Amino acid sequence: MTRPVALAIFLLTLSAIGHGADPMPVAEFIDAAGVRESGPPVRERPGWDPAPTIVVRGAQWLTDGLDQEFPGARVIVVDSMDDALRHVANADVLVGFCDDSLVGAAPQLVWVQVYWAGVERCLASESINSGEVLLTNMQKMSSPTIGEHAIAMMLSLTRGLTGFAKMMPDGAWRRSYAGESGVYSFSPRSNPAVSSSTWGAAVPW
Repeated sequence: MTRPVALAIFLLTLSAIGHGADPMPVAEFIDAAGVRESGPPVRERPGWDPAPTIVVRGAQWLTDGLDQEFPGARVIVVDSMDDALRHVANADVLVGFCDDSLVGAAPQLVWVQVYWAGVERCLASESINSGEVLLTNMQKMSSPTIGEHAIAMMLSLTRGLTGFAKMMPDGAWRRSYAGESGVYSFSPRSNPAVSSSTWGAAVPW
């Protein structure tokens, strides 16, 4: 495995673990996340430093010992925008931020990795919008969680749980409410648009 690929896996794993996912073996992670080498590799991007400075948002406990895994990399953990601004001037990689003020303050920035899926606001940065700075997100990492949450919300509505929840403070339990609220069953067959969506496909039905 090349160092750039290993570094990419580190960044993606850091993002996933930082949001509560259980750690998994690297090979299993690569297969589950669909991580693939793409061309041209990051090491061939203009300005790439083989010993990069990486500014990471709020993950000190995850970055301990990385100097041994990536002896050429300098990892700086920050916990706020102000803290990041103090270190970003020399950053090659920025993890957890995509704010235009930070990107603009990092003249040698090559790569931005964010912890979330939607990156529309990141495009406010001209260097990201133009492709000068590589932007990667967490769409595939978030799909199972988003899917599970959406399905849980749909089931709570189809089972009338919101109505039952409102009765609980009064100690009421009206079995007839299920019929009154129009409770019905939900399945992938009854809503193929959900089961075939990106996040729906990531959930085991």
